[in-house]
Amino acid sequence: MDCSTPACCSYSSTPSTFKVTVPLKLSGTYKRCTRPLKGSAVLCSSSRRFNPPGGDRGGGQGRGGLILPGRGGDQQNGQSNQLIMPGGRGNGGGNQPGRGGNTVGGGLIGVENKPALNPYRPPPGFMDDEAAKDSGSAVPEVQDPQVLLNRMRSGAGQWHELAELVPALAKLGIDNTIIEAETGIERAQLNAWLVSVQVYESLKRSGELTPAQLAYFDREDGAELLYEMRLLSTNRPPTAAYIADNELDPPMATLVARSVKEQQRRKGENEGFSDAPGDCLAYKYYRDAMEAKKEDAKLSYVEKGLEVAVTDAARAKLRTVMAPKEEAAPEAAQSGARLEVMRLTREEMAFQPVPLLPNLPRLSAAALAAAPRLRQSGPFSAFTVPPSVADQQWVALPAWNLIRLAQRPVAITIEDCMQVPAIVAAANPRSDEAKLRLRGAGLLIVDASPKKVSDDVYYVVENAKGGLEIVEGSKLDGVTPCAQVLVCCRPPSMNFSSVATETASLLQV
Repeated sequence: MDCSTPACCSYSSTPSTFKVTVPLKLSGTYKRCTRPLKGSAVLCSSSRRFNPPGGDRGGGQGRGGLILPGRGGDQQNGQSNQLIMPGGRGNGGGNQPGRGGNTVGGGLIGVENKPALNPYRPPPGFMDDEAAKDSGSAVPEVQDPQVLLNRMRSGAGQWHELAELVPALAKLGIDNTIIEAETGIERAQLNAWLVSVQVYESLKRSGELTPAQLAYFDREDGAELLYEMRLLSTNRPPTAAYIADNELDPPMATLVARSVKEQQRRKGENEGFSDAPGDCLAYKYYRDAMEAKKEDAKLSYVEKGLEVAVTDAARAKLRTVMAPKEEAAPEAAQSGARLEVMRLTREEMAFQPVPLLPNLPRLSAAALAAAPRLRQSGPFSAFTVPPSVADQQWVALPAWNLIRLAQRPVAITIEDCMQVPAIVAAANPRSDEAKLRLRGAGLLIVDASPKKVSDDVYYVVENAKGGLEIVEGSKLDGVTPCAQVLVCCRPPSMNFSSVATETASLLQV
């Protein structure tokens, strides 16, 4: 091809198309060929039929095509000046776009053009949403779990609509673990959805929220806004309305819901603050201000409380936090005396006054039967000794249940525990050191009103000499006992490490 005429360049009206017009002398006739850059549209004009070298490959009639050397076509009837788009459908016949048997052009030469794919394909079950809306439910009436999973995977709907798909999938045998694997939604979020959707439905049924307020919870984090309100009952709609009206984020919504719950729990302590959500939040800031130690922190909490308080009483209560404190009286400031105030423990007040009778072997049964008993009363276990027994000795013993449950507890002195055979047999000292520790005084605590006789219990009975002795229950032989032995006590030991051991051994009596 011989281009003997200088080329002239121009821009076409087509975006990003740069045309180069080159006059070509072909078979005695000039042909104006517009050459685009990078495969743009080609505008070719010719005044006569053009047979380029390489032959005619079109074969039949055509109305225009892409003209390139060696790839020409056969134009007839003087038709020209046609805009050919790559990938377009040729006019020469055939059933394939741009590749007809009699087509000249209609696409890029040597490239097979395929039909364009539809870029959008509705997900399965897309048309089921209309039926679900007509029935008043967000769950479409389908039994294919894959349809429901596809809807959750694509996020087709509000969070509370997707949450209703979880129990529907559970009925089809799809648990949260499978849903997480198929959709990528974590099980924790699914559980939060199930809780929050119950709160959402209760607010919807209450009718106390406007459509605009209810629509505020349709946002992506709406489940987080409602989750903490699961603990509220009567104050749930006002709290939700407060969150929607103030457009609170999830952290603040959680704080408001917890403040309302705390307000209900602290009835009687929140004087000046109403049950309105704003006052509940203000009371929370009031408590924070009272607990703060730094003045700037107190001021910050008070300012936050004043911003959200809705009643004048709540604002006045908040202002008292920053009110100047009254100075102490000069007399109190100059006083150097100190008064300690302490509270006694139950262990410190746990004692039992018991009448003390002398000497077990020489004590008579009549003296044991006449032993008195005191009654304790009041927060400090006060007791009064009757005038008739004013000369009676008393001993304070620990308020063990063993002593407190006795009908008439009595303490009998023992000069030497090693001289009482029953105590020696019960303690069973096997070494000289153990026998040495058993020597000394002791107190035999008995119940002067025994209920019944048992073989494994020691009793106090009257002997032939008129005194008292300790006998096992299995050896009474029908003798009526005077008292039942409860425990034998020893005085405190200087060796504190052996106290527990001695007490354990004495409790076996």
